[in-house]
Amino acid sequence: MATRINKAQVIRLLVKENPKREGSKSFPRYALYRDGMTVAEYLEAVEKLGGSSADLRWDVQRKYIALEAAPVKAETPKLEVVNGQAAVAA
Repeated sequence: MATRINKAQVIRLLVKENPKREGSKSFPRYALYRDGMTVAEYLEAVEKLGGSSADLRWDVQRKYIALEAAPVKAETPKLEVVNGQAAVAA
């Protein structure tokens, strides 16, 4: 099953110690991961090293990292004045 990648997803490190072979092309790309960074941030950083979303898919499949849904931003409630008091609008 293909891993769906969304640039807003958050990367969680499941393997903190770099599992890639030192000296390989993938070693420095894995070293760029930061727990809590977004996929977009990773892709921007790894582009210079020749990496891509394929790195993410590979590492998810091997359970080196997990991709979580982006946090949902709470909508700011709209306020209105009722009888001289602030109240949340319906």
